[in-house]
Amino acid sequence: MKSLQILSSHFNLGLLVLWLLNDTFLKSEYPGLVTGKISDIIGVFLSPFIVTAIIHRFWKIEESFLLWGSIVFIAVLFFGINIDQSWNDSFYSFLSFGFSTSGVADPSDLFCLLLLPFTYLRFHSFSASIPMKSKTKIYTLFFSIFVFINTSPLPSGRSNLMDYIFLLNTTYDTLILESPIDSKTVANLESFSFRFISSQNQSKPLSFDSLEIPKECKDVNEVPIKTDSPALNYSPSSRTPSMLFMNYVIEIYKDTKLSEKILSEKCNTQKCELDLTTLPPSEYFWIVQLEYTFIRECKRYSYLLAPNPKPGIFVRSL
Repeated sequence: MKSLQILSSHFNLGLLVLWLLNDTFLKSEYPGLVTGKISDIIGVFLSPFIVTAIIHRFWKIEESFLLWGSIVFIAVLFFGINIDQSWNDSFYSFLSFGFSTSGVADPSDLFCLLLLPFTYLRFHSFSASIPMKSKTKIYTLFFSIFVFINTSPLPSGRSNLMDYIFLLNTTYDTLILESPIDSKTVANLESFSFRFISSQNQSKPLSFDSLEIPKECKDVNEVPIKTDSPALNYSPSSRTPSMLFMNYVIEIYKDTKLSEKILSEKCNTQKCELDLTTLPPSEYFWIVQLEYTFIRECKRYSYLLAPNPKPGIFVRSL
């Protein structure tokens, strides 16, 4: 089984470990261009071997033929999830066993497809001198599948599979600001991007129609009452909140203490373009708040929550 032998080589095992480490730790601790691309690069290079090994385990088809099919499959899949957001949503929902997750279609990742010819060359240039033991084959296959499934759509520091295994999905929300940060000079129209995964696996804003209205409530106010007390959302008979994630809210401030708000914009995606024409030249600070809504005693409330109160910094110049 040549594909498994390739995956079990010291170099490729090292790549698998780095892929796993990046998705479960490095992305959150050191967010940036390098950690954002490591998993894509390794994933595109090794995934055809993993897919080939899985299929060949059950169907004894010629491996070179399977590799060709796997390369085409990975190319189409990777192209689709980085061009079309609906493909991206469906793929990561599948990997997370149907739970709601949020990945971002990023066309800049498509350069990784240039690595697929090297996957093909690696397969045909590889020659194993020592046959693999049965246990080694099994361990390598399961570890490779685990790393592949563990791939994280967000740099949250923990992927969905790790959540389910270690019951981490009830611990915390994670939101990472991506751009603009580090005192970047911005234009009149600037794209603000960030990544978020919720502790309840609900990272996509939903419409008010998705909110379950109690049968006894005949008329519920469409415009929510703003509150600073999310505790209102807890019913006496249950400890779990029943709330609906409605919007991201990008807020811009003039000071690090976030006391002087000068701009607020609602957004239903994790990348929004804001018009900054009215902002005079200066240094500014921005955060992302999450707007939730819920119904209590037949009244609709809303409140804002900031998972990451540390602001990003940008500069408006002349």
